[in-house]
Amino acid sequence: MEKQKSFQFATIGVLAFAVLFMSIGYATYSQVLVSGETADTVQKEFYVELDSDSYQEGAGSITPSSKTVSGTGVSFAGHLDKPGDYYLFSIKALNLGGIDGVVDNIWMTTLSNEQDALIDFTVNYDNIETLTESGLDLNYAINAANGFNRKTLVVKVLYNPDENAEIPAEGVDFDYRVDIDCSEG
Repeated sequence: MEKQKSFQFATIGVLAFAVLFMSIGYATYSQVLVSGETADTVQKEFYVELDSDSYQEGAGSITPSSKTVSGTGVSFAGHLDKPGDYYLFSIKALNLGGIDGVVDNIWMTTLSNEQDALIDFTVNYDNIETLTESGLDLNYAINAANGFNRKTLVVKVLYNPDENAEIPAEGVDFDYRVDIDCSEG
């Protein structure tokens, strides 16, 4: 009887040791597999664009003959019949990446002297600044955090002739473009 009990304890001990050995072996094997894999690191990207879905024309605005939003730029054209007519729209710039950004410049079509005498062309950036020409060396944050990653541009083309300007009977045509230039912030 004593031999049978010793044999049972020895068998239980061997089985316990085998289970322990298998557990340690499996853990080591698993660790080797994990450490031997190649890890994909996700690099955060910087990505800003104009949101074509947010394009909204202002009340009282003329209807443009064309408008195109692509990437960080928007092109638009139309005809203003008489002084006081205008084309007004807003569009959102979105930072869809994982890194904060900075708006460095807002590029605007440069008006000729004749156009400048007849038309006021402005871009307002997020109620911070209104530009009448390309805004060099701007430094406006457009963060990656949701809720802070949207900034609104309001673009206005107003038929507002200077006092000395000759007003054309057929009105004026416009074909302009606005682009935002951004970098990682």
